[in-house]
Amino acid sequence: MGYAIFAARKLSLTNRLNQLNFRIMQLSQQQMTLSQAAGDRQRYLSYTKNVFNNMTNSAVNNFLTAQKAQFEKQYGQNGINDPAAFSNAMNNMWSQINLFSNTINQSNQALDLSASYEMGKIKNIENQIELERKTLETQAKAVETELKQVEEAENKAIERSAPKFA
Repeated sequence: MGYAIFAARKLSLTNRLNQLNFRIMQLSQQQMTLSQAAGDRQRYLSYTKNVFNNMTNSAVNNFLTAQKAQFEKQYGQNGINDPAAFSNAMNNMWSQINLFSNTINQSNQALDLSASYEMGKIKNIENQIELERKTLETQAKAVETELKQVEEAENKAIERSAPKFA
């Protein structure tokens, strides 16, 4: 009779251990998916910031070329002989360049803030998954220990139930 009880408990523990290991595997896959998503998000952020920076550089270069052409048209090849007019033209040009740069910097900051928020959410989910996985691993170890004890008890019950011949 004891052998049947041990066999039933052994089947129950084996089933529980299989369920725990399956869930641990699922959680590991979720962690990998989240890590890939985080990497993809970082690459997207880097690409987008690079595009903004290239656009800024292109806009500044185009602006400088247009300003040079306008400057030469208005004041000729030799430039301005009036230092006040030259200073005014340079100040206008630098204020436009600063406007371009500030706009792009603000866009980059907004992207960084958005990415930081998203990465924080991903990190929180990863932490929750890691906690659940560790809990399940602890449970699996406990089930494995109990399973070994049941198997030992089962073997002893089989030995005790075997007929002894003198």
